[in-house]
Amino acid sequence: MQDQEQDRTEQATPFKLEESRKRGEVQRSMEVSSFALILALLLALLLSGKSVWERLCRGATALFVAAPSGEPLALLRVFVSDCLGLVLPFAVAGITFTLLANLAQTGPIFTLHPLEPRFERINPLKGFRKIFSKHLLFEGLKSILKVGLLGAVAYAFFARNWLHLMSESAAGPAGPLGFVARLGTSLLVRLAVVLFVIALLDLLLVRWQYRRQMMMSRRELKEEVRRREGDPHIRARQRELQRESRKQSRSLAKVRDADVLITNPEHVGVALRYEREQMNAPHIIAKGAGLWVLRMRLLAWRHSVPVREQRPLARHLFRHGVIDRPVPPDTYLEVARLYADLDLRRRRAQGRYEVRA
Repeated sequence: MQDQEQDRTEQATPFKLEESRKRGEVQRSMEVSSFALILALLLALLLSGKSVWERLCRGATALFVAAPSGEPLALLRVFVSDCLGLVLPFAVAGITFTLLANLAQTGPIFTLHPLEPRFERINPLKGFRKIFSKHLLFEGLKSILKVGLLGAVAYAFFARNWLHLMSESAAGPAGPLGFVARLGTSLLVRLAVVLFVIALLDLLLVRWQYRRQMMMSRRELKEEVRRREGDPHIRARQRELQRESRKQSRSLAKVRDADVLITNPEHVGVALRYEREQMNAPHIIAKGAGLWVLRMRLLAWRHSVPVREQRPLARHLFRHGVIDRPVPPDTYLEVARLYADLDLRRRRAQGRYEVRA
């Protein structure tokens, strides 16, 4: 495992990042979500904290005043429902800000891959290793440092304002309430600033860890290219077939100049041409199968090219012959007989024409 990690010297490709994203493996900092939650609560407290506090005070006062009348249970139900109604905006704000923070980090993702059942999750040996893993130890140390830093900020804040709180308490029961509210708001602001710094550092650290985790070796790059584009031999064969197809389409126009079209009769077709002064043997100028044969027969009919059905010869020329190359030597005899028959038919046709003339 360590050797594989040392071999990973290449940055992750967009394809691997996209595959990781489809599996739900993205770079996300939990500290950013925590900061978003604290920020939402702080904003809600600053905007509506005073009115919420006043409504709670009025409800509590009404509950205590009505206690001797024998109807405290009904008022208690009303008070609890009011409290839930007051807490609901804070909950909605916290959930909304947390979702927005996650969307800002990863964007919209919908995948069921993390929910798929896997044996590794119920393997006790794997679970035991995770408990004592370096990642879990690092996360624990990070949480301890965060709590310690927040505790130090809160301790320093209360140590500086403790005497002011005592003096306000001595002034009367109404004084400390407003002062405590102001102190709480000021403390939340300081904690939010500290959490913002922690979240920013954690986000940079998470992104660095994610890039390091996604790094690839040269072997992995080659395997990815092979998986995306297919086996090199298959791609070479596909390119060869494409070249053959283009060559067939270009050679189709040469059927009009052919001496003969040999068919099978509708499965394969091969067009031959022979020029005594320039060729040692007839050349294959066009060949095709399936629909190509129909087009070749149509062109041959339009340009008065003889069509001969010789199944074995057509199959052999189609399999072993090459366009713009002479026919295979083992077909010389059959091709010569075919040309002799064509020449004989042509002479007979010319003779009948001369007699009629």
